Formats: sequence, structure tokens, C-alpha cells
Amino acid sequence: MSARSGGRGVGRRAWGTAVLSAVASLAACGRGPQGTVAVLAADAAPNNHRRDAALPRSQAATWPKLPRSAEATTALLQRHSRRPAPKADPLDLAGAVLASLTQGAPGRIAGDEPIRRWLQQRLDLATQAGRELYLLFGTYHDAGGQVEAFGRLTGPGGLSKLSAVVVEQLDADGQWAGLPAQEQQGDDELLASYLARGKPAAYAALAKKQARDNYTGWKYGYLPTVMDLVVRARAAGAPLLGCDMPRGVQHQVGAKASDLLRLRELHCLLALKTATARVKPPHRIAMIWGQDHVGPRGIPRLLPPTTEVLSVYVLGHRPAAPSAETDLGRRISLADPVLIPLRQRGSHLELALLLPDARWGMQVERARERLPIGTEFEPGLVVQSQQRGSVRLLGRREAVGRAPQRLEVPPGTHAYQLEAGGRLYLGALELTAGEQLELDFDPARRQVRVLHRSAEPARPSSAQAPPSR
Repeated sequence: MSARSGGRGVGRRAWGTAVLSAVASLAACGRGPQGTVAVLAADAAPNNHRRDAALPRSQAATWPKLPRSAEATTALLQRHSRRPAPKADPLDLAGAVLASLTQGAPGRIAGDEPIRRWLQQRLDLATQAGRELYLLFGTYHDAGGQVEAFGRLTGPGGLSKLSAVVVEQLDADGQWAGLPAQEQQGDDELLASYLARGKPAAYAALAKKQARDNYTGWKYGYLPTVMDLVVRARAAGAPLLGCDMPRGVQHQVGAKASDLLRLRELHCLLALKTATARVKPPHRIAMIWGQDHVGPRGIPRLLPPTTEVLSVYVLGHRPAAPSAETDLGRRISLADPVLIPLRQRGSHLELALLLPDARWGMQVERARERLPIGTEFEPGLVVQSQQRGSVRLLGRREAVGRAPQRLEVPPGTHAYQLEAGGRLYLGALELTAGEQLELDFDPARRQVRVLHRSAEPARPSSAQAPPSR
């Protein structure tokens, strides 16, 4: 398994994944020939994705026979592939990120809220066009902070009107033909019980199962973060589903390790199709997996070419072992999260999400200053740097130094990039109409001071003051 793989599979190695959430209620409805089937209840779906009783139940997935040999596994995966997969994935993540930044490529978004708004817009535009969209959040299993980022993005205040939030760290019940139901039971029943009714016993059982089965979550100390996804799901009101193939099923598959990765992805999509069979399309899915699963050879290969796919490779919050963050950390410092488009292949867009952490994060000191009434000042953006360099902003490049430099920028939130001393400093600035925003960079300390300066609001004159009582 590669360093970008997402394996919770049999014989997995102790290293890298990680975030979303939401449910009003998830109901375990009906029993198929292989056991309980998780189906989203009417009140589990957002307003524009409610369960539609008029939709035929036959839209649920037809589960094939579980392959018992390497040959049968290969043949099954070929039958379910919907897009051509490259023989190798040539994307050098660190190299692609650096190339985009140094070349000043357009499309970069910085800041939590601007990133959320951009993703929300992509979801809404796809729905308006009648297309399904899958947001694939690719993480490392040694990075609990990446799971936390997924939770913030998809929990309360995050992306809205999602058809389903799908989490790899939770198991989805299977209905593989020829296999007893008890051997392919996942977390569906416990999730339905907690999300619909908030039962403490169901939560405790899920937490106990995580402690037993999620070795990397236990090893790197982020099991509570995984359970927070479940709590946030209930608070946000978007349906939360498990995804991975239960261990009892994985042990019976006859496949090499790489094919088992792909078979786990097929299991996830079959379970998702079953659960959303009566949710009105087009579906809007947010899914968290290991990074190897969200690349062209993974989940996207099993989706129709008409489905829009956003694969987000998340970087940051990893241990100090050699990684893409190690290479990038020698050149980059972050004041805010940054989303960078990397490569487009048809309806599949690959992006990198850089999260500030102790390794490459900047120290940001924010302050507000209210000037006395009548004080004159010039609204707009003022930038200075204790080390000579240049700032990229809105497609322009401006030289900066110790002397304050006024830059023409319209009100709003904008991504910036300071280049000084061979290093790139990335972040977001938010300029409000009528205020002065001052950015003061100290590259040697990897620090930026952000000062929002505005005037005290004028008080009503005595002639306008209301009469006293």
C-alpha cells in the first residue's frame, strides 16, 4: 500500500487518514435477503433531497456475489468501472502545489469561509444542471487534524443540502450475495439509533467499536475526533453513512491488496446507492477516504463520466515523518487554509487543501482599532514587510518593503501570497468597505500582524437626539 493509500483493510499498516457530518434521522428500513438495509428516512434528507415515495425501490443497488479469487475480483471491478483509469498516477502532489504557487496560477482560494462558499457554489451549480457531484476528501490516516477539518466543513455552518455524508472510518452493512447477513453487518443499526434518537448506548457501542477496529485513530489519538463526526451529523441534519467493508467480509475476499482497496470502494458505492435509493436526484455527496481512494484509480473510476467529481488531497497536521508537507514546509508558510486547483480531467477536478499547523503555520496577530470621531484616515489596504519582497494579489504582483505600500483592492475576501527570502507566505485578507486594513509581515519570524482600522460611528447630534423622559 502506498503512502497515499487509505487502508482500513486486512493487514493494514499503521499510518495515514482523515472530515464532515450530519443527520436529522437515519432509519434502518426493510430487510433484504442479506439482512438490514440502511435507507434514508424522509426526515433525514435536506429539504431539496427528501425521500420521494414515487421513486421505484428498484433503484437500490444489486449486490453481486462476493469474489473469492483474484481473477473474480479483477473481473468484477472491470465490470463496474465507468471511467478509464491511468496505469500510473503521475501527480506529484508537492511538485504540483509548488508549481501552481510559483507560476501564479489562477483559481486559488484562501480562508475557511471562502473555501466553503466556493465548494457550496460548485454543489449548487451541479444541482441546477441536473448533475450529481461527489466531493471526495482525501486524507492521511495519521492526521487527526484532517478529520477535524472535514467535520468543520460539513458540520453545522458548513456545506448545506447534502444528500449524504459518507465516512470511511465507519462500516457500511453489506448485501453480498452468497454471504450470511451476520458476517457483513457494519455500523448501520447503531448509527440509525444514535442519529435518529440520540441513544447513549448506541453512541457508546460505536465508540467501543472504533477503539477496537480503528487502529490508526487509536495510535494517533484522534478517536474522539471521529466520534465528533457522528455528533456533528446529528446537529447539522445531513444524513451520515458508514462506508467501509466490514472486516468479516474483507477476510473472505480472494484478492491482492491493491484490488482489495478497489473492492472496498465498490462496497461503499453499493451501500450508498442502496441507502439513497429513494432520495430524489441529483445527489450531492461528501465523502472522506484515504488519499489513494480519491485519486483517478479509486472512487472516481466507479462513477459515471457525467458525475462531477472534486478530489481534494488534504495536507497538514501530520507527524514529522518525511511527507509532502516536509518538502512544502521548506518553501511555504500558511496563515489560513488554502485550496489550490491542480489538474482537470473531464468532469474530474483534483485540488490540494493546505491546512496550517505547527510545521508550516504562521503566527497571526489580529487586532481592531477604533479611531476617535472626526479622525481622518484613508480606507483601503496597506501592506509592509520587514524583509523586501513582493505580494501577489488579484493577479497582480507588487513590490513591498518596510515602507507602508497602499494597494488598490476592492472590499471582500482575497487570497494573498508574499514572496520574501525565497519563501512563500499564503493567507487570506478580508477588507470591509470604509475600513483600513494593514498587513505587516515579519518573514524572519514567520509572523503577520493584521490590523483592522475604522472610525467610531458618529453619535446623533443634540437636535436629533430623542427627547428625554
